[in-house]
Amino acid sequence: MVITTNWRTYTETDAALHRKAEALVARTEERCWVAELHRLRAVFLTALGADETLIEALFYEAIGIAKQQKSISLEKRAQATYLLPRTVAHIAAEQ
Repeated sequence: MVITTNWRTYTETDAALHRKAEALVARTEERCWVAELHRLRAVFLTALGADETLIEALFYEAIGIAKQQKSISLEKRAQATYLLPRTVAHIAAEQ
């Protein structure tokens, strides 16, 4: 299955890799990329048209974890990714 969005094309391979990454985090307890995994899951679910509440919760979780880890780059990345489609939709609605 291929899902095309404005951001990029997602495939079953992307979803499988994401599941493997989450399993690796669970097994090794290495947490430095957990915020990014939450952000990527939110992006993937957005592409699938999933429930907005779940997507928003994942973005907030990504931002919260990044703040807790004091990772400014991951925090800003999650914030920007969360805001991008909402900003585009707002601009389109005004036109």
